[in-house]
Amino acid sequence: MPPAQGWTQHFLRSETCHPQNIEVIQTRAKALGIEVVVGSHEHFSFTEKVFGALVQYPDTFGVIHDYSGFAEKAHAAGRCSPWPRICSRSRSSNRR
Repeated sequence: MPPAQGWTQHFLRSETCHPQNIEVIQTRAKALGIEVVVGSHEHFSFTEKVFGALVQYPDTFGVIHDYSGFAEKAHAAGRCSPWPRICSRSRSSNRR
């Protein structure tokens, strides 16, 4: 079923997600008429058309990113709950 007129229809998928996750997202999104935007969470700007995002922790290369800034931008745009910000801060503070 295609999205309703005016429906926000873009979804960010981080370029560093696992390949199998990428395939599932793209397959499901295509069936729903959602455009998957591939890019860096560090340089992504939330627009009116973006309704969500997926980042991976750790990413496919084993890198542990601090997603707190990204989560704050998403939350400020009304696109996600604040839990990723809390999760990322508590995990990064435990790595000493």
